[in-house]
Amino acid sequence: MANNATRLVLGTAQLGMPYGIANVAGQPDLSEATQIISTAWAAGVRHLDTAQAYGVSEMVLGQALRALGVINEARVITKLPPTLETGDGDILLAHLRSSLARLGLKQLWGVLLHREEQLDDWNGVLGQTLARAKRDGLIVRAGVSVYSPSRALQALELDGLDILQVPANVFDRRVVRAGVFTEATRRGAQVFVRSVYLQGLALLSPDRVAQVAPFAVPAVQRLVEFCRAHGLDRQQFALGYALALNPQALMVIGAETPSQVADNCRRVQEPPLPATLCRQWDEAWPKDIEPLINPSRWPSRAAA
Repeated sequence: MANNATRLVLGTAQLGMPYGIANVAGQPDLSEATQIISTAWAAGVRHLDTAQAYGVSEMVLGQALRALGVINEARVITKLPPTLETGDGDILLAHLRSSLARLGLKQLWGVLLHREEQLDDWNGVLGQTLARAKRDGLIVRAGVSVYSPSRALQALELDGLDILQVPANVFDRRVVRAGVFTEATRRGAQVFVRSVYLQGLALLSPDRVAQVAPFAVPAVQRLVEFCRAHGLDRQQFALGYALALNPQALMVIGAETPSQVADNCRRVQEPPLPATLCRQWDEAWPKDIEPLINPSRWPSRAAA
């Protein structure tokens, strides 16, 4: 029997700073962070997602992986700074080496641009430097984390781009409708899906949503009603729906506690959702509303 936990990627933003609208535990200490990573690893998770902008996440991740003795087996993907100077190859290489030093690695499984706008500079010093980093053995794969489907399609046209991170969830089907998954498969690019639970918003109670993100109440309430009507667990449906979007995509999911990791690893082993059920949800909530699906547009008290 296949271990579906290999489709999960441990997101580590929470290990470097307080992150997510549903975060109540805050940033875990090094001991608990190590337990979070250990739980994921024991379940079969091998990919770990971090970024230079995630506080001390790279350093914590490196320390934990070394403590667990799996530093050379982990497939670490990091993101370059959001304010990267894309026209200076020396600065770019210096950033790569600083990530490697913090992580304690000789080579990165993957590196992503953190801002989709940086794609406009790919066909120049940026792309040339990433290609050089591959030749020199600093990285194996390069790509970008995008928000919009148009940028995802732009990325898939670029030479040397191997990996793509996109948002998708029960409230955000834009990349599916734009054919991003189909194009990625055609071009042989690995897709990573983030925002599976939309920073946990999809799992909050409607009462809690009304307190921290009142703009999202209609969407969450519709999801609660849909799951209740079909006898579904909301978290299982949200994860199963994301998994069903594309069978080759990997799911980036963060955690504040080891129990959350264990829960996701257990849930990913459940039988896939029927396609008819996913279509029924698309009919029940057909809208992809920008203020809802884009956390950067949430009020500060919601996005914190």
